[in-house]
Amino acid sequence: MFYEKSRLDGKEGVEWIAPYDSAAGFDILSYHDKDNHENNRFIEVKSYAGNKPYFYWTRNEMNVAKSRGMDYMIYLVCRDRMNEEGYHPIIIANPIPNILEKKEWLKEVDKYYIIMDN
Repeated sequence: MFYEKSRLDGKEGVEWIAPYDSAAGFDILSYHDKDNHENNRFIEVKSYAGNKPYFYWTRNEMNVAKSRGMDYMIYLVCRDRMNEEGYHPIIIANPIPNILEKKEWLKEVDKYYIIMDN
């Protein structure tokens, strides 16, 4: 939240919605720039440790990312560096094509949803 409010020069209306709406598919409701009057930036925050960014992405988050397109962002925050002065997260806009269709991101299935079909 601090990074986002700072990016917008303290603009009011940036809202952390994750505590009360875990099904929204994003964590922070914000603005693309400080001159916007309506929230138009939907931010999913993911954190990682180490030198290589990694994260888990739920089906719901992916579906929201797909529907929001360029208005959906993933902010990748390195827990090892986040308290360094001047640190900023890796920001990935429109992550469906910019992650799923890029070869530099390794994609692995972590689990399956299994249900009896009868």
